[in-house]
This record gives sequence, C-alpha cells and structure tokens, in this order.
Amino acid sequence: MLKIKLFIPFLFFTALITFNACKHDSPVPEGPTVSFKEHVQPIINGNCSAAECHPATGGEFPLASYNDVIKNGEIKEGGSKDSELIKVIKETDDSERMPPPPSAPLTANQIQIIELWVAQGAKNN
Repeated sequence: MLKIKLFIPFLFFTALITFNACKHDSPVPEGPTVSFKEHVQPIINGNCSAAECHPATGGEFPLASYNDVIKNGEIKEGGSKDSELIKVIKETDDSERMPPPPSAPLTANQIQIIELWVAQGAKNN
C-alpha cells in the first residue's frame, strides 16, 4: 500500500513534466503576413497623420515612413508589448492614447494588424 501511495505522486509529476515539455509556442502568432506598405502604413496615415499630431513632414514625431515608424514608434521587433506604438494605440485613457481625441481610437482590427506586423518582425514590406 505504501508503494502505491508513493507511486501515484511520482506518476503525476512525471506526467506533468512530460506534458509541459511537449508545448511548442510559436514565436510568431499565426495569421496572414502583414505588410507595412499595404496594411500598416494606411492605418497610420489615415489616423495618426490625419489627426495632425504626426504630420507627413516635419513635426516632433513624424510617422510618414517606415523608418519614422520604427524610430518614433519605438518598435521592438517581435515584441509588440514592449513597443511604444502598441502601448499608445491600446491606451484607454483619452489623455494618453493615440490618436488623441477628438479623433476616434483605432479599431480592434487595426490594432490587431499592427500588433501582428510587429510580432512578425516589423518588416519593411
């Protein structure tokens, strides 16, 4: 009886370790390939530039080009949660979110596209 009581916890921990070792997390979320030129840039141009807080030319934080978005959006390739652009477009406090009021916040779909683009490596494609 004592052997069975000792065997059950051993079996449980062995199964736990085995199942956890079999997890394979993909570094890039599944989904279609997101293109900067076709998907991300139109969202930024139509919302951020239109809100006039990030003009196409000049300004303190332009977002007119891929390089501008990477630099001024503080994009951390592959790490959307650490990218400043992701933080400000997901912000719920109107005084902190981008684009700022009276512009409407980005839609959940627009945010998802930008997050997926960053997770896929924030490529200039």
